[in-house]
Amino acid sequence: LESSAYIRSYHFCALVQEVFDDFSETGVCRVRLSIKDRLATGAEVEVITPGMQDFMSVIVSLENENGELIETAHPGTVAVACCRGRLEVGNILRRPVVEKGL
Repeated sequence: LESSAYIRSYHFCALVQEVFDDFSETGVCRVRLSIKDRLATGAEVEVITPGMQDFMSVIVSLENENGELIETAHPGTVAVACCRGRLEVGNILRRPVVEKGL
């Protein structure tokens, strides 16, 4: 029996390429991301972790490849992000698309 009031869709935002430091000290993980869709500082994202529990995270900060702080990372670029929680290489970041209307 299927009963769903709405269908949630997602934007695939980024793929974790590298993890720089362990999150245990600060609760924040610094990672290199391959950006697939626009991603902004402060964005809430879902972290897809193969074989583990998915969880919600927040993009605390973003830097471009030159180490400069940026507000938004664009598709086709690489960015360094600080995110809440423990991320690992191969994790996928996605954000829900809110369907407006009805």
